[in-house]
Amino acid sequence: MGVTPAAKGYKPQRRLYKLDFSETEHAGLEVTARGTSMAGLLQLMEIADGLEELMESDEQADAGELAARMREMFAPFARVIVSWNLLGDDDEPVPASLDGLLAQDPEFVGFILSAYIQGMSQAPPPLPASSPSGASSQAELAAAAALSSSLPSS
Repeated sequence: MGVTPAAKGYKPQRRLYKLDFSETEHAGLEVTARGTSMAGLLQLMEIADGLEELMESDEQADAGELAARMREMFAPFARVIVSWNLLGDDDEPVPASLDGLLAQDPEFVGFILSAYIQGMSQAPPPLPASSPSGASSQAELAAAAALSSSLPSS
C-alpha cells in the first residue's frame, strides 16, 4: 500500500471480507471473499436478481442452456471467493472455485451471494477506541491549552 519510488500514484489494496453467518441457519459457515470494484458489485447485484428470476421462472429451459447461463452468471462471484470451510456430501472440502460453487444448491449460493453483497454495501465498522483517528484527543487538547497558558507571552 502507498507510493513506491517507481509508482506515480496510489493503488488501494482490496479488502478481504469475512462473511458472518453466525446469526443465520448456516451458522458455522465461514466464507472469505475479496473486495471488488463498484462495477463488479453492480454486476453481482444483477446476478442476484437474475438468480431470483431463474428460480421463479416457469419456463422449461434446455438443461445445457441453463447450465451455461449459470456458469456465466456465477464466474464473477467465484473469482472473489478466497476461501470457505464448505464440505461436500462426502465430507471432503469443496474447492472455493466456480466448479465448487456450481456444485451447490442454487438457494444456498444465492444466500452466500446476498451476504457478500450486503457486506460490500455496508459502511466499514467504526475504528476501535484505541485507534488513532488523526484528530486530537480531549487529553491532548487540555495539555496543549495548559502548555500555552504557561508559556510567557512575547
